[in-house]
Amino acid sequence: MAKKNKLSPGKKGNAKERRLANSAKVLEKIQAVEAKKAAEEAARLEEAARLEEEKRQKYIDDLVEKNPKAKKVIKSKTKAAGVKSIFTIGDDKLLITAFGNGNTALRDKYVEHDVEHDVVTDITEDSFLAVKPVIEEKKFEVSGRIVSDARPDDPKYSSKKAGNDLIFLREKYEEMFFGKTFEDNIHIQVAYNILDIAKVLSVHANNIVFELNNMLRENDPNPNIKDSTDVIGGLGFQIPYERFENLKNSNRESKKKKYENFGKLLEQPQLGYFGKTLLFLDEKGKRIKKSDNPGEWETHRKKCFYLLTTLAMIRQATAHGDDQRSLIYRMEQAPSASDPFAECILRASEELDRIYSARVKELNNNFFATAGEKDLSILFQACGARDEKSRIEIVQEYYRFIVLKEYKNLGFSIKRLREVMIALEAKELANEDYNTFRHKLNHLVDFLISRIYKKKENEERCSIFVDRLRAASSDTEKVRIYMDEAKLVWKEIEDQVKTSILPFMTETGIQYASKVKMDTSVLSSVSVAENAHRFTKMIYLMTLFLDGKEINDLITQLINRFDNIRSFLDVMEQEGMECRFVDEYKIFHDSASIVEELRVLNSFARMSKEDATAKVEMFIEAAEVLGYPDDEEQLREYAKDVFDRGKGLKKSNSQKDTGFRNFIINNVITSDRFRYLIRYGNPKRVRKLVENRTVILFVLKNIPDDQIRFYYNSCNNVNREFSPEMREDLADRIQNFNFVDLKYLAENSSETSAWEREKELKKNMVRLYLTVLYILQKNLVYVNSRYYLAFHCAERDALTCNERRYRNSFRDYRAKYAEDFLHDHPERNRDYLNKNFANADPKSWNLFRNCVEHLNVVRDAWRYIGDIREFKSYFELYHYLVQRYLMDMYDKKGLQPEGKLQIYFDKVKRYRTFNKDFVKTLTLPFAYNLPRYKNLSINELFDRNHYLEDKQRMLEELKNDD
Repeated sequence: MAKKNKLSPGKKGNAKERRLANSAKVLEKIQAVEAKKAAEEAARLEEAARLEEEKRQKYIDDLVEKNPKAKKVIKSKTKAAGVKSIFTIGDDKLLITAFGNGNTALRDKYVEHDVEHDVVTDITEDSFLAVKPVIEEKKFEVSGRIVSDARPDDPKYSSKKAGNDLIFLREKYEEMFFGKTFEDNIHIQVAYNILDIAKVLSVHANNIVFELNNMLRENDPNPNIKDSTDVIGGLGFQIPYERFENLKNSNRESKKKKYENFGKLLEQPQLGYFGKTLLFLDEKGKRIKKSDNPGEWETHRKKCFYLLTTLAMIRQATAHGDDQRSLIYRMEQAPSASDPFAECILRASEELDRIYSARVKELNNNFFATAGEKDLSILFQACGARDEKSRIEIVQEYYRFIVLKEYKNLGFSIKRLREVMIALEAKELANEDYNTFRHKLNHLVDFLISRIYKKKENEERCSIFVDRLRAASSDTEKVRIYMDEAKLVWKEIEDQVKTSILPFMTETGIQYASKVKMDTSVLSSVSVAENAHRFTKMIYLMTLFLDGKEINDLITQLINRFDNIRSFLDVMEQEGMECRFVDEYKIFHDSASIVEELRVLNSFARMSKEDATAKVEMFIEAAEVLGYPDDEEQLREYAKDVFDRGKGLKKSNSQKDTGFRNFIINNVITSDRFRYLIRYGNPKRVRKLVENRTVILFVLKNIPDDQIRFYYNSCNNVNREFSPEMREDLADRIQNFNFVDLKYLAENSSETSAWEREKELKKNMVRLYLTVLYILQKNLVYVNSRYYLAFHCAERDALTCNERRYRNSFRDYRAKYAEDFLHDHPERNRDYLNKNFANADPKSWNLFRNCVEHLNVVRDAWRYIGDIREFKSYFELYHYLVQRYLMDMYDKKGLQPEGKLQIYFDKVKRYRTFNKDFVKTLTLPFAYNLPRYKNLSINELFDRNHYLEDKQRMLEELKNDD
């Protein structure tokens, strides 16, 4: 019998140990594998993070390369920490407020001891709750100065204890708006914001009056500042329509001429450039002619009178410091029978109500067509809106997005968030295949993004995002915050965009998007209301005569001022402080509602497309701007041969005429730059602005090299790297360019490939030519606006200080007011100013003022610009034109120059450039405010802060040409 193989106890133990050892090895291998995987994953994540940071850093580097100032600290530590304002509410008490939602001020801290000795640096857990997660490195201090060294930025400077403001008008302005004075510095800040509203309105109102007068197209404008062509400036709220009509029988030639020019203006075809202003067409879009129906024409004439009178009133009320300054705020109130402006106020109010109501009805009735019926169909699918109720909600949300543009009030830029998202997270959205529908795609994506932050559950997230941006002290810091948010946003909307939006962004896809048919009644709870303040309606009237940039500048600045006033009023109410406006300014109690109305207005206010019946006249003026060499009658006959009023192109015209006509329409007439030129200039004279090579090269010098390269290559049909000689070549082309250069397009068939190539070259040449003229004229208008605002402030302050004293002054009262401040300046400044006063001719001040107020330099630049030999800035160019203009005015009026004026005249004539000492004497009316005087009389200071944002916008425009 075989024996069983049995292990001894010792051997059993060895086997167990071996099994344990094997298990340990297996576990070790598993752990090693897992550790390797973890290390690989960590390395992968680290590499991914590195690549992600490289991608983010490259985006930042590209941003800084395009705009080196993006890295610059643009915010003080107090603002970065969330401090909105520091108020004095008594001699020994400060109130510190923090930013809330939007422009809301949250009362946060009192400082009830002498801040001159105590520094506040403690930011507690309960302080600045909105920004506490991001203020660790944003600490700030609030400190005071001794009274004798007080400055306007000292929080206590405007309190009673510290004294008055620099021009000693604080108490007078408080009494003007509130009827009494106060111990705090909040009321005076409200007053300053009201004064700023008039400043914002003043330049735009003045420019509108100028451009409307310019529509008369005088062949050879009289340089005299009292030229009878100032139709609008001669109107006002003092004379109702019936009394104005009586001027036709006046024995005074000037009054009779005013009446005749008013009728002439209404019949000018150039009014059609402003589209549906109701100064050219009736409510149905039909042109009103005097010859068709005299009765209808009379009614139309009366309506236009009160609208133009309103524009004249706004201009008058904001141009001077007289008794009309409150008129723009009194339109809400029923005037008393004794009010000399009563009838005009009532009749003008009716017309404002009419045109605003018509626009709002049009806006609401056309929503489904203008917003895009197909957009709604796509959004229903993207948002899963399957039933009627959810679809109505989407329609209402989209209305608030498209029309009311509520997303602009979130506290951050949806556009920038989307751009960062596409650049870093959603690169497929940048695919060129979507370029045809890029505008629609951006709108739909922006809507989905805005919905995220409109959800109640995301209120805190939105608040934190805004607070982080507010705490950022540079643009690059802000971009990094946008990067973080963009990553989260794309994760939330990626599926919606890819499955429900991108498939429709093709020619075939858009055809499958069904049109949404809904009753406009679903908009009743969200649509724009017809009953707005008359102030808002006046702003709407002004926007009819402004382009997109001007409209945005006007309304956004007004929103800012009214929002500031609203915020100040909230703080005063919470503090239990008295704030009651006098009757003339009661409208400012409604600042909160006016802010909302202006935001809505900014969403739909646009200059209308030119009326079709004005196309012939625009064709003629386009030829004149481009430099038509023959006489006007030949040009007019040529235009009639190309166009047929009301029916388009004549059947007898050939295909070549069709192509050439369309070329002029598409590349000149529809150009915003061309429209700007003919609004502010006489087309017959605009061409003369570029006859001086020095002027052309100066404008080209300020266009970036990349754009110069683009223009050079596109105008020469080559592809070369940039070289300085390119500017010289382009200057030659611009100087020699004229309407005849386009003759090839008119004489050859548009069917040939050669014609198409030539068309592209000419298109780029036309674009460059208009761009140079546009930049030149826009800068002259801008420089003029700086001086216009200075005269606005000088007249306002002088007459507020002591109206009788300065109104009765034999010398220019603005300069007299400035002289009264000489004793308040340090000795060095007194000597400097006294020397300039001694060199000045008092007669020149009023001539300069009228030149600025009526934009005579812009109007008559063509007379003198060809003579200038050299200049280094638009400041110098503008003052050369002013000085040449004044030389002519002295000669025309037979005036004898006093002081050193004749010496200045001789130098300007001999050296053919501006005289800087002459500038210092001309600007003396501004010397009561020494910083303003220096900024407006010294070239280096004038251009130091030369509208940087506007410059940036202009560069963006030029980039769009590439």
